[in-house]
Amino acid sequence: MKCIRFVSIIIVVLMMSLTCFCSENLSYNDEIKVYINNNEINLDMYPFIEDNRTMVPMRGIFEALDADVDWDENNQTVIATKNNITISVTINSDIMIKNKEYIKLDVPARLVDDCRTYVPLRAVSEALGCMVRWDDEYSIVDIIDDSNLPDKWHVGDISCDEWFGYYYFNREDMPENEYGYFSDCSKFSDGLAAASQSNKYSSKKYYGYINDYGYFVIPDIYTEAGDFQNGIATVKSDFYPYPYRINTKGECVDNIALKKNNEANNNLEVFEDKGLYGYKDTDGNIVIEASYTEANNFSDGLALVKSRDVICTGTDRFDGYGYINVKGELVIPFEYYYMSTDFKDGSACVYDTVDNVFRAWYIDKSGNKMFGDKTFVSGNNFSEGLAVVQTKGNLPRPLFASFDEKDEFTYINKSGEYATENRYDYAESFVNGRAKVVIDGKERYINNKFQFID
Repeated sequence: MKCIRFVSIIIVVLMMSLTCFCSENLSYNDEIKVYINNNEINLDMYPFIEDNRTMVPMRGIFEALDADVDWDENNQTVIATKNNITISVTINSDIMIKNKEYIKLDVPARLVDDCRTYVPLRAVSEALGCMVRWDDEYSIVDIIDDSNLPDKWHVGDISCDEWFGYYYFNREDMPENEYGYFSDCSKFSDGLAAASQSNKYSSKKYYGYINDYGYFVIPDIYTEAGDFQNGIATVKSDFYPYPYRINTKGECVDNIALKKNNEANNNLEVFEDKGLYGYKDTDGNIVIEASYTEANNFSDGLALVKSRDVICTGTDRFDGYGYINVKGELVIPFEYYYMSTDFKDGSACVYDTVDNVFRAWYIDKSGNKMFGDKTFVSGNNFSEGLAVVQTKGNLPRPLFASFDEKDEFTYINKSGEYATENRYDYAESFVNGRAKVVIDGKERYINNKFQFID
């Protein structure tokens, strides 16, 4: 009898050793802070990291999330219920069940010391409908639970400046965004919101799209950015003359062509094949093989395309931009570093480096540089005999370079001479004899004699 009792004790000890972790073997981290809706929660035991996953005491996190918690002793299973969501996590199992859906865990639930149950924080929080953000630099876990907030704070219904103002910018230990606060935001739509981080010296804002955690998932390269509807948004950029549409991955769904300026394109349209672009006629026949990594529609008889090969010029290596004609012949070599404008009225504005500084200048349809050595920060196509040029300030995105000086815009004529002595904070091309400008922070309209007409 004593032998049987002794063996039973050994079995129990062995079972406990298999299912219960000892705190001496764990690396607790007392620097990890957990926030729910901007409020720090106090856990009765410190979290620890296992396989790059934050493990937290079960009861503390579930109660903080206002979930009802039950413990099934026979099956060693935690059951949590909140808002018609029920999840169950079994000790040492890498499977979590959410309303009969099986979810594989990177790290299973654990029993520690006196059999305190630890669960993977992100997995269980997201299963209960929360959003989770990890700040590695400050060891902060942010849990956003909008189910118990007033209606105006539901992420889908508020603008992102309100959202970040409420959740992040009011907290002392949370750093500012890498580029400072967002200077402008739209409301969330399809899980994304248009946001700008343009600095104080830039009169021209550039927009990208952020997700619910404040990360840019589509870079801020657009001068205008509309809301997403059914996965599609309309945008404008410095390098295309017309608005075009993108999907939630930032991919152009208009084949980068924009379906405009077709008067000289011989009805050729861009098509895509395995990540490369070429041109077809209206009957679907391939006229120019798909051999470019980017391609615009034809305009003025030429199309801007990007080489699939690396271009070497001296010590520089880059995949450059050039122009082809409707026969697919390379008319202007792949020698420009970044996106340029389409040809219009016999000229285009291109970008390259001058003394290691990005500059813009105009070329004719033979690739010859126009207006002598005159260069600009950026330039637009000519419209009604005048072209907007930027003489100071921030480079157009996505060149991603900025200077601590105020933007300055003006106009040149077809001879490349400055058409006016006026300088503006921002300026747009002329349409029907008038153009919008910004001066002293105010939007105004001018005529082609540069007189205010508003």
